[in-house]
Amino acid sequence: MVEAVVERFEIPAPDLAFSVRRRPDTGQCWAPRWHAVATNGEDRILAWEERYRRIYLAAGQIRLGTTTRLRTLAHELGHHLVHHLDPVHTPAHGKVWVGRFDDAMATIADMMSLRT
Repeated sequence: MVEAVVERFEIPAPDLAFSVRRRPDTGQCWAPRWHAVATNGEDRILAWEERYRRIYLAAGQIRLGTTTRLRTLAHELGHHLVHHLDPVHTPAHGKVWVGRFDDAMATIADMMSLRT
């Protein structure tokens, strides 16, 4: 489903991370590295990478539970779409995001209807 959404909008796929501790109705979307640098500055991202001893992923990351609701996936994909397609300071849950969430949900719904 992630692949269908990113292919539709011709953007890079996020890294996916799953945790049994995360509930099915919660997720987290990390912006791509270039976006994080644009909003926080290169120095802060480099400091974060040094502190946590991991790289800030180029295409971003979506973190989900091992069991996840489709709505939760679409919600996080909405953020991923905003990060890649809209201006850097677009509000996290504003009108633009609502449209991107709808775009992700419609793509997922289309995919689901193909399988029934």
